[in-house]
Amino acid sequence: MMYETKTKWTYEEIKKLNYASLVAVSRTSMVTFIVLQIVLLIGVAVSALLNRDSWIFTFGLACILFPVFLYFSMNRQIKRSYESNKMIQKDVTTFRFRENEFEELSERGNKVIQYDELFAVQETKTNFYLYISKMQAYNIIKANCSPELISFLQELKTRVKN
Repeated sequence: MMYETKTKWTYEEIKKLNYASLVAVSRTSMVTFIVLQIVLLIGVAVSALLNRDSWIFTFGLACILFPVFLYFSMNRQIKRSYESNKMIQKDVTTFRFRENEFEELSERGNKVIQYDELFAVQETKTNFYLYISKMQAYNIIKANCSPELISFLQELKTRVKN
């Protein structure tokens, strides 16, 4: 049994990976964001109870602007990181999946990874991410996969639990 697929790293793929990692793997970041939003909302509520209109406005504005600022700054950082890595922009990676391992083949070299070395496997609507650490993953694009490979990766996801 061997399955094969190809992945090209694009800015959009990098962005999807970063957001998926933020939500699923890096839970501390999400918890911190949610706690800050709750604190700001409590600030709005306390300001309303104290009839402090200027505080209500300040805390309310912060509730809205903080996530907007975070979104744009994250996207800017992702884009800068992608644009600075010329090697990844032109690289197409081939993945070969076998029973107990997968192989990554690219212009930069080849690597074999045993499934028991994976930190986690995450599935989204469009991708699978095979994490080798908390913040480093291989990107598998579902649209490039056969139905058999998708089933195989879904089964792998149940075997690899972080």
